[in-house]
Amino acid sequence: MPKTRKPRTALSALDVQATLGARIRARRDALGLSQPEVAERVGTTVPHLSKLENGHTNPSLYFLYRLSIGLDSSVDDLLPDFQALEDAPTDE
Repeated sequence: MPKTRKPRTALSALDVQATLGARIRARRDALGLSQPEVAERVGTTVPHLSKLENGHTNPSLYFLYRLSIGLDSSVDDLLPDFQALEDAPTDE
């Protein structure tokens, strides 16, 4: 039987925050940077960066832009592919 697509449903805000935070942390780790180093590059505090990485807060669009510069990346690279997550095929 062919695979069908799940009906498209919105991810929860917590899923979005957690996935974004994990991608920010992964990029920071890939660069070998500490939270204090990134916080200084971006002009924020370590607690704020920690809350972002742990999925406890959402960044503003402007802050996400600043993060991308501080992480030598692009905003697009930091954002997860939510379409792929929402449209993942099922085995039904």
